[in-house]
Amino acid sequence: FLHVGTLNEVKDQVSLLLAFSRISKHADATLRILGEGHLENSLRSLANEMSMGDRIEFLGFVPSSQTAKHYQWADILLQASLHEGGGAIVLEAMTYGVLVCGTRVGFLSDFEDTIAVAVDVGYYLSLADKALSLIHYKSRQRLFRQRGRQWSSAHDVDWTARKYSDLYDTQRQIQ
Repeated sequence: FLHVGTLNEVKDQVSLLLAFSRISKHADATLRILGEGHLENSLRSLANEMSMGDRIEFLGFVPSSQTAKHYQWADILLQASLHEGGGAIVLEAMTYGVLVCGTRVGFLSDFEDTIAVAVDVGYYLSLADKALSLIHYKSRQRLFRQRGRQWSSAHDVDWTARKYSDLYDTQRQIQ
């Protein structure tokens, strides 16, 4: 499992660790966390209190040029955010064929059960259970990986730039 993000309240890594605790009781799993922030020490302490210190790797800040190897390592991106504007991390994961399990925010609101697994914010038990379910269904994994790659390919930076340009053109016409 991979988690990428600033270690802060909005990313809700406490729920992430609670979900992973449940996952790790039912599957041989490791959680790799990329990111730094003011909650790092308390999250490390929580992981140790939950006896998961040996299953969770806190890697701190990782430059963009080095994130590819972590996406290639991962099977599932796990996120528990309270809010996301869109979710660039979700798109990056899908580009690499990484399955996505997270809270119903940003892109995951649109992708639920077609490209990714999503649950309501704060429902870490549901997040864990859905992630575990996905682990056991290889056909669903293949489908989600395929759809994720297709979607991220079709909605690349050029597509995004065209959409913004179209939006700006529409706004100019209205004024």
